[in-house]
Amino acid sequence: MKGRCLYEELLNPGYQQDWRCVVMLRWEEAFDEFLHRAEAFGVEHDRVARLWEARFKRLAGDRPKCERFRPAPDVDPPCCLHHHEALCLLGLPECEGRCRHYRAKDVKTETEP
Repeated sequence: MKGRCLYEELLNPGYQQDWRCVVMLRWEEAFDEFLHRAEAFGVEHDRVARLWEARFKRLAGDRPKCERFRPAPDVDPPCCLHHHEALCLLGLPECEGRCRHYRAKDVKTETEP
């Protein structure tokens, strides 16, 4: 994908922490901390969702602290061009060409609509 090899990630999803998107990891950590605090203070479930929505709007509105971050146009919350399923594609090894694990994109034939 985009010149990067996904093979190792597909074999062992999440094993290489260096390949994870640091922005997503920070958002997940903030969410976990938020839930722990809400539980500790006994906040009602319906209120938790509204409070998190406000908190996340602030988090997503800040410029992500990642040197690789490149905003993807028209994506909400601000997402990165290099983001793919919680991965940072730039962290993955470069594709060295066709190997035995390479799968070409589906190419439509001339007879297909």
